[in-house]
Amino acid sequence: MSTRQPSKTLMNYRFGEEYIARLNEDSALTSAHPDDCALFAGPPRLEMIPDIINNTAARENIFKLFGTFQSIQFSNAQTVVPIKSIGSSRYFYFTSNNPISFGFSTIMLKTDNLAKVIYTNLLAISGAPESIDAAFKDYIFNKVSDHMWFNIESELFSVPFGLGILWSNKERSFLGAAYIENALLVSYSTEITSGRQMLMESGSFIGDRIRPFAIEDIFNSNTEETNIFRDFSNSVKKYFGYE
Repeated sequence: MSTRQPSKTLMNYRFGEEYIARLNEDSALTSAHPDDCALFAGPPRLEMIPDIINNTAARENIFKLFGTFQSIQFSNAQTVVPIKSIGSSRYFYFTSNNPISFGFSTIMLKTDNLAKVIYTNLLAISGAPESIDAAFKDYIFNKVSDHMWFNIESELFSVPFGLGILWSNKERSFLGAAYIENALLVSYSTEITSGRQMLMESGSFIGDRIRPFAIEDIFNSNTEETNIFRDFSNSVKKYFGYE
């Protein structure tokens, strides 16, 4: 067991001698890195994921990753109303939750575009894309470009979906995961500009709430591969004298 300890309180603060809060020699390995994060589309509610895994025949078609997304941002806020009574100068508060706002952008390639990927699970459960077209009676795609969906006027885009976000690092361990529930596409945009190296598409969304989850609990990822990652993580900690 290492005797080294970071400075966590003023009682053991050692200026110039040790790191604050945690030991950081391994920070290049253990910090979250965009190369090791992932984004996937899912059902509207987190509790629906195990049922889809167990009951969907086309398992390879569910939880499709956004393979070329370039950025994602989301905000989670609450409404706070300050109140004070006549005769007092001290405030107290009332609060209410707000919906989640988020957006992301992807590179436009010959693959399922942003508007289609978010409904991967609906396709897997319903069958071929033609059944989606028949169900919503709207021209969403054509046979030549059924991977490109644009018409968000269609009733299809009134069907909510979920968005999973996975944070990982170079140590091959998950740092955390969150799931935005009951989300809808609010706006979709793209632009064609001369001289550009690539074309992008972006969307803005609204969601009901964001929930943390354990990736192992949802996907039962207790596989030989994850055990190898765990062994690698433990060996790194021993190398730096953290255990």
